[in-house]
Parts: sequence; C-alpha cells; structure tokens
Amino acid sequence: MKFDFTAFLNQKSLIHQSVPGPGRIVNDVTSRAHKKTLNVMYGETYDRFGLALGSLKYYFTVAMAAKLLHEMGTNVSPTILIADVATCRNEPEEQHELLMEIGSQRASILRSLNAVYGLGLDVLLMSEYLYTREFQARVTKIRELAKEDNKFHEWITKTVPESKIDIESKKDFAYAFDEVATITSYDIKVGPPREIFYDEPARMVASALGMDPLLSIYLYPTYPLGLGRSFFLNNEEIEKYGVTPYKAGSKGLEANRIILGVTGTQRVKELISQSVVSKNQRIPNAVLDVAIIAELANQFLAKEFEPITIREQFYEGSMRPDQLRDLTFEGIMKSILSVIPPIALKGMYHVAQ
Repeated sequence: MKFDFTAFLNQKSLIHQSVPGPGRIVNDVTSRAHKKTLNVMYGETYDRFGLALGSLKYYFTVAMAAKLLHEMGTNVSPTILIADVATCRNEPEEQHELLMEIGSQRASILRSLNAVYGLGLDVLLMSEYLYTREFQARVTKIRELAKEDNKFHEWITKTVPESKIDIESKKDFAYAFDEVATITSYDIKVGPPREIFYDEPARMVASALGMDPLLSIYLYPTYPLGLGRSFFLNNEEIEKYGVTPYKAGSKGLEANRIILGVTGTQRVKELISQSVVSKNQRIPNAVLDVAIIAELANQFLAKEFEPITIREQFYEGSMRPDQLRDLTFEGIMKSILSVIPPIALKGMYHVAQ
C-alpha cells in the first residue's frame, strides 16, 4: 500500500482522531495548497525535569505530516512552538530567568534532533512573537469576539482544569487567549486530545473572520510507566486523559516517565516491565505508546516510511504482552537512547540536578 498523506491520517496506531476527519482534511489541504504555503504546528510548554520521551511523538508526527504533504507537491512549513513565556506564567518570578534559559536549551536540543533524524522542523519560541504589535492586535480582536459569544467563552474556560479556573479567571485567561491567537495562524495542528478545548475556539475565530478553519490531528494520550492497574483505577482523570506529554513532571510522576539524558537504561527496563499491559483496549497502555515512538524514530533513521500498525498487531493479532515489552525496549534502545548524542542533551543534565 502506498504511504501517502491519506494513509498517514488513517494510521490507527498513531492517530486517535482528526477533525474534521481524514477525508475532509485531505480535501481542505488540496484546496489550500493551490494558494499558499501550508503551516503545520505543534506547541508545548515544559518544566525543569527535562525532555520527556512523549514530546518526540509530536515532533516525529509533525515532521512526517510535512514530508508527506511535500511529496504531494505542497509547499509546507512545519513548526515546533516552544512556549517559554507561557511556561513562566504559573511560576514564581524568581524562577523566570531559569525557565527562559531552559526554553532556549530545549530549542537547541530540538535543532540537534533535527540533525540526528532529518526532521526538517522549524523551531519558534513564544517570546519571539508574543509582544509584537500584530500578535497583540489579534489577541484583542479575539477577546472582543469572546465577549460577543457565550459559547466561545465556555470553550475558553474548558481549557483550564476546574481546580484552576479561579486562578486563570483572575488572569483573564491570558494563556488560553494567547494559545488561540497563536494557532489561528496555522492550517494543521498536532496535539493531545485535550487540545480540542483550544482548537474549537480557534475554529470559531476562523469562521467569524472568514479565515481557513484549523485542521486538528490528535494523538493518543501519554500515560505514566511502571504502574499497575490499581493506580489508574484510583486516578480516573489520568486514566481518561493521561499525563501532559511534554511535561516530565506532570501530576508529580516524573519518576514514571522516560526523560532523555536522565533516565538510565536499567530504569527504562524496569518501567517497561512493571507497567500494566492488557489486551483490554480500555486500560491505559503506556508501553504501547513507547513502542510507537520508537518505531517513528526508526523510520526516520532508515528514511523508509510506512503505516505504523503496532496497535493493531497487539490488540487484534497474536502479539503477547511479553513480546510487546521486548519490542518496546529493543526499539527505544536501538532508535532513540543509543542514537541521540549526549551533546544534544547537555542542557537536560543540569536541569535535572
């Protein structure tokens, strides 16, 4: 089977959902490609713990989408947005200088990953555009639209966990409005499923302003490793949404994440062996997610691309849990942990101390 952009969107192993749907996205992309460069993006904040493996899934996916769009004859610009300013907003002011430095380090690391895997991604820091007159004018316009549309404002409040609504309300939902203003500049956005709370207001803005609506690609949630079934039964929100893929310390579970340049080989093996792996698709499967990330890395290294089918092989085929664990460990060692040079991760070591 030819692996093209349509086949990419239909990968059940990688893509959880696309909005408005694979067929519509392909039609919209074809229509837009005649008149402009297609802008594809993924954006993330970060924390002090280092680069979590989960981020790589999004970097690889944006790069793969851009590669296949280019093969269609489309001019495409793939961007990873590192939201340094947004990362500082909920942190004490005395931490801002360090956090901005970490953002610069992450940009450098991403450029190194570009070289290792041939990703061809542009790297953009939020601080490079946030304070421009053009961007602030867009934010002001979007705030005006929100005042006129109760449904729009409802979506904005949904971007914030219930426990933090009062805090964000006092800040006038600054992060959410900046996020929506940012993504209205893009055609395709890749992100975790919860990003729909930002993407729907962005589509409303596009409709109100006569712009092309945002096309969204949602990947499966990221789950913490090294935990049994009982953990997820006692943590319903994590069972449903997972943890933040790009924050290694999300939910205080940094010990249960693979952090590049920090987590050693033996600990990786332990995390994989101690994770619940069930044939029941409703039970979180963190090991499967790592296996898929490793396969993405392998395809970029080999420069040979085909649909990823590990999810189907495990749930619908004859692959046993122990075989999935072995495949996952071998894959991450071969295509990620033994490939990324230590110099590329130099910033992570002092951050983790």
